[in-house]
Order: sequence, then C-alpha cells, then structure tokens
Amino acid sequence: MNYGTVPLDPKLLQLVQTRFDQLIEADWQDAEQGIYPYSLLFDNPWEDFFRYYPEVWTDLPQMWERAKQKKYQDFSPEVEIAGYPSYYVQNFHHQTNGYLSDTSAKLYDLQVELLFGGTADAMRRRVLAPLKQELKHFDAVSPRQVRILDVACGTGRTLRLLREAFPQAALLVLTFHRPTYAKQTNCYPKIQGSCRSYFSLMQKTCLTWTTTSRP
Repeated sequence: MNYGTVPLDPKLLQLVQTRFDQLIEADWQDAEQGIYPYSLLFDNPWEDFFRYYPEVWTDLPQMWERAKQKKYQDFSPEVEIAGYPSYYVQNFHHQTNGYLSDTSAKLYDLQVELLFGGTADAMRRRVLAPLKQELKHFDAVSPRQVRILDVACGTGRTLRLLREAFPQAALLVLTFHRPTYAKQTNCYPKIQGSCRSYFSLMQKTCLTWTTTSRP
C-alpha cells in the first residue's frame, strides 16, 4: 500500500541522531548530579510493554487507514464522547479511540515510547532539574509542605518521576481524562493507591485533584 512516502534528508537524520545523543547525555548528567536516582534511567514497565506489544501491532493497520483517510475523530460506538472539549475528541497519533477507552489507556505509554524512539521518559525528566532549581527559592519551606501540580497527568508517568525526585512533596493532579487513563497511575508501585479519592470523585468530564505523598 503506497502512502506517498519520500526518503528523509540524510542531514535531517544526522540532526535527529545528534539531538537524541544530547538528550541521553543530559539525562545521564542529571542523574550524576543527583537530580534523580540512576534507577529512573532504566525504570520502564517492561512487563506491560511486552504484554501489550502485540496489541500495538494489531492496531497499526487501523492507524494507517485513519492517516490515509485523514480521519481524526473516529471512535467506537461504545465510547462516550459527549461533553468533552473538542481537543480531546480526537484520535491522537491516529490511535484507536484516542484517549477515551480502556485499551488506549493500556497501550498509551508503549505507543509514546515507540513514537519517540525510547526517549519519552528522558524528555519528561527534562522538567525535573529546572523544577528543583526554582524550588531553591523556597528553601525555608519544609519539603513536606511543598506542593507540585501535574496538569494533564494522563497515565501518571510524569507523576512517577516527580515522586522519585521529590519524595516528601505533596503531588496534585489535574486532568480531563476518563478514570480508565488515570487508573494507570496505580501500575507504578511508588504511587500505587495514592489516587483512590481521585477515582471516587472523578466524573466523565469534571476537573478533579488529589494529593499524593510518600509515607
């Protein structure tokens, strides 16, 4: 099937490789400087990735077809889309059911890692060093009194990274996502169970928040 693809400019490929190398080096240096533990560099839900990898490939033909036909709002009949802002009612990266189904929530982290060549978490961690730097202005505040808001928390990957970098801070989340997406935060042991009040309050379109803190 021909999608009208053209070869990429070798100079562009070299630039992408250079940026990739710079990102990995910056990630390593931040761990060297104690911004976050080395363990975060290798912390991926590998069991889930292996489990869902076949489903990602199964979804590819449908994704290609949506891309070809430029269908950006293609949802299964059982997915309720009423009441969501128009931005959310899209097939992001042409994935099936966008952000609005159990299946898309389970596949999301793996799809993003594949999309960005395994650098998704490294890119997320770019926020940690400047955040720590800015928080130095509040050295007089007890670490347990620090509150950090994660806007649009999705599956909670960034929340997981924040917890490792700021073990005593209270973390707050704000999202439009369905509970199916937010429940993915419970896949990560360090924040497991921290969003129970969030799930009990969450309605399909409301904005909700909760605090999470490590004992």
